[in-house]
Formats: sequence, structure tokens, C-alpha cells
Amino acid sequence: MQLLDAAIAFALTLAGLATIVSIIIEILHRVFSLRARGLKAMLEQHFEDVMVPVIQARVKQAIQGTDKQLAAELKRLRENLVEKMTANPLEILQDSSWLPKRTVKALARYNEVTALDFLKRLPETQVYKYINLSAEAAIDKRLEKFEAKYEEYEKAISNYFKRRAQLLSFAVGIALAITVNIHGIRLFERYLNGPELTAALIARTENIESAMASVQKRQIADPNTKRDNFSEMQTALNQYNELMGNFMGLGLPIGWKFYPNCQTHKHAATLKKYDPECQSVLSGLPKEAAEKKRSTFGEIFQTASKDFWGFLKWLFVVVITGTLIGLGGPFWFDVASKLGGIRGKLKGNGKTAASGQSSETNADHHAVIEKLAADAKGKTAGKKTSTRKKAKAGPKSEKPDA
Repeated sequence: MQLLDAAIAFALTLAGLATIVSIIIEILHRVFSLRARGLKAMLEQHFEDVMVPVIQARVKQAIQGTDKQLAAELKRLRENLVEKMTANPLEILQDSSWLPKRTVKALARYNEVTALDFLKRLPETQVYKYINLSAEAAIDKRLEKFEAKYEEYEKAISNYFKRRAQLLSFAVGIALAITVNIHGIRLFERYLNGPELTAALIARTENIESAMASVQKRQIADPNTKRDNFSEMQTALNQYNELMGNFMGLGLPIGWKFYPNCQTHKHAATLKKYDPECQSVLSGLPKEAAEKKRSTFGEIFQTASKDFWGFLKWLFVVVITGTLIGLGGPFWFDVASKLGGIRGKLKGNGKTAASGQSSETNADHHAVIEKLAADAKGKTAGKKTSTRKKAKAGPKSEKPDA
């Protein structure tokens, strides 16, 4: 049973460390606006591939210019489209900030624009006036084509974000394991030989689950204002400190007081209580070297030079541990839950936890398309009525429609 308990505690520990990795990635996303950049690239690609073929002839006719001027006008329309789609209208309501205006504007932008959002905001863009919606039969089809293509691009960029997040998760997980010295085998052995520590870690299951759920909720939510973005970033930092403090406070065998930081200034009497992996390294050093105190990097270098293959073994295990952490909190929490179910059955406890997912209804995109089509048809009908009235009124000075 202790082996099963140790496995559960180990899985929960990886789930908690993976949550810390998710927090780090969240902070990176917010600081460098990675989602906003990806959204901008998708909107620009959609404009070039889908909208330019539709509007190019009318734009060229309107500007009556060279190909260079046409390219410049299309670029201006593309920038306006991106601006209208991603700009947050609540930005103007915020107080002045000590940050540069460009930074404030970037932080306040939307990180996600759905196909429905795209259709709703399309009439606010300058490109909308160049879309030919005069043919009543083609209005619905044209808008539906815009929507369908946008959804296709949206899925593509979503898959890209997921793959990039997974790669980031592995990279940050490995970096965290090396930086903090998280050795998976040493950690599991500590749980296996320490039932008190194992029980203490399992008792924190709800805390780990709660932290993981709050991180996932923040990642899905899109902040409405720059102040919300700063607030969520501060919350993420506080949660990072809390989780790391909890793990370090439990006395887990992680950190640089363990191998490969074999402190040469330790006396022989202390070696018995010190990291067993370091005893062979320290015992083989000359007396003068053993009495010399070095920095942490110096001690690690000393260990690597004295125990090269042992150092490579440590590095390999730490990298594997970081890779396991990169699998993500939900994966390891699910593993811990399944092991907990086995543990409960062995103890005669048939309780199982089931989690339900609330299904969200999709917005009615057709209603938006019908509204835009009706507006376009109304404008066309208005133009025809105006033309008939002018014809009946007799010859007057004609003015082109705006």
C-alpha cells in the first residue's frame, strides 16, 4: 500500500509542479502578448487570402492609382481591419498609466476573436464598404464564406497555439527541473520511505486541484482592460510563490542542498547525515580540497569533474523529470485520481469522483449574417428608390452616391 501511496503523492507533486509551469507560461504569454500576435497574424492572413480577391477590383477603381498605390491602400485597409477586430473599446475608460501608451494599448487588446465576433465587427471596418453586397442573392453566401473561412483559419491557429503551448510546457518544465534541482527518482524514494511526508502531500490534493483550476480559468478568460491584465498577472505571481513555498515547506528533497551540490567543506562527522550520493565524491577528495568552501557553481563543477558519469546520470534523470512535468497538470491529476480509485477499492472504499462538464450553446451566427444581409439589401433598395425619385423629378445636378 505504501508503494501505491508513494505513486499517488509523486503524481500529485508532478501535477503541482506542472501547474507552476502553466503559471510561468501564462506570465510569458501576458508579458510578450504571444496570443495577441498570433491573432494578428491570423487576421492578416485571412484578409490577404479571402478578402483581397473580393475587394481588390473595387479598391483599384476607387483610388484610380498605380499598383504601388493599390498595395499601399490594401495595407491600410488590412491594418484598419486588425485594429477594429482587436481593439478593446474599454481602453479609453481606463486611468492614465505610467507605462508607455503603446504598451498599454497592446495589453488591452483582445487575445481572441471568434467567427461571430468577426461578423459583428466587420461593418465597423473600412474594408466593409468595398465588399460588394448589392447582389441580393449573393449576400448571404458571401458572408457565410467569410465566416466559414474564418472558422477554418481559427481552428488552424488554435491547433498551432496548442502545439506551441505543449512545446513551451516541456521546455519550461525541463528548465524548472534543472533550475530547482528536481530529481524524480530521489523524490519517489523519499515518498516510498517517508509515509508521513506522503500523507501530508496527499492531504493537499484539494489545494493542488484548486490551483490548477484557477490557472485554467485565467487562461481561458480574456481580460477586458489593461488593469484586469495586470491584476491577473499579479495573481499568477502570487500563486507561483504560494505553490513553490508549499512544496519547499513540506521538506521535499528538491533544491541545491542535494547532489550535485556536494559541499566540500562538510566535515566527516556530517557526511553520514548528508546526501548519500555526495559521500563518494567527498571521500575521494584530498584533505585541503575538502576544507575549502566554494560557491554553489564551484561545488557542482567539482562534482562533475570528480564524478562525471554520476553527474550525467543526474542530468539525464532531471531532464526526464522536467519532461514528465511538461505533460501538464490535468494529465498527472488524472493519473493520481485513477491511482486513488485503485487505492480506495483495495481499502474497500467504493467512492469515485465524477466531474461533469457544462455544455455551452453556440451563438446563432445565422442571425448576424441575416442582419448584415438585411442591412445591405435595405441600402440597395434605398438606392433604387432614390434613383426612381430623381428620374421622376426631372433632370437635376447629379451627385455620386457616397
